Amino acid sequence: MGVIFTVTAIGYTVLIVREEKQAWEQPALIPVQNAPKEPDMREHPLLKLLSAHGMETLLYQIGIIAVLTAAAIGLDRWRDVRSERAKKLATPDQSQPDA
Repeated sequence: MGVIFTVTAIGYTVLIVREEKQAWEQPALIPVQNAPKEPDMREHPLLKLLSAHGMETLLYQIGIIAVLTAAAIGLDRWRDVRSERAKKLATPDQSQPDA
């Protein structure tokens, strides 16, 4: 999930930087008729998704990461408690003297 979030965040950053760059660029004074057109990078499916729902996607992913983190912490604690119980059951109690 962390890798997916990282890819989404980088893609969203690229999208924002490109939009800012386009806003600051000055139009050419003399239009060139036969100049090759630059490809529109928004045609990529990820950039289309991020253009339409970028912030919502990032927020959902952060929520999923938070839930998975809490679940991993809970699972780790549950395994620690289970391991300690198993050790107590496997080790005989040495505090009582033999009669």
